[in-house]
Amino acid sequence: MRMKIRLGLCGLAILLAAMTGCGKPEPAAEVKRVEIPSQVSDLQLVALVPDSTAAGQAFSPQPNGSSALAVTCAGATRTTAVIFAGEKLTTVFGNPTWLTAAVPGRLLSKAGNYSIQLEDERGRSNSLTFEVK
Repeated sequence: MRMKIRLGLCGLAILLAAMTGCGKPEPAAEVKRVEIPSQVSDLQLVALVPDSTAAGQAFSPQPNGSSALAVTCAGATRTTAVIFAGEKLTTVFGNPTWLTAAVPGRLLSKAGNYSIQLEDERGRSNSLTFEVK
């Protein structure tokens, strides 16, 4: 029995030596550098509050006559702006998940479906639709 165990251990030692190259040093592996983005999450538009209004009807009216659009999002920064039908709006950063934007009354004067996106130095987000009825 002892002989079988010794042969078994000897066989295991030979197998390990063969797998590790018999003690010869392996050439150093090339180190590949991976760039980690500074922003983990992408810019994403989640919801608009409100997401519609009647033509010519202000919502959350502001002293200057504009309407305050609340935007729920992901990955926003202080440089993120709301884009309404291709027009960059004055945008206030609340936090990475909350922005507000001033929508001028002229953008709400005509019925239609308008594309809303977010934009910053990383590019543009997905789009949501704002309906003017």
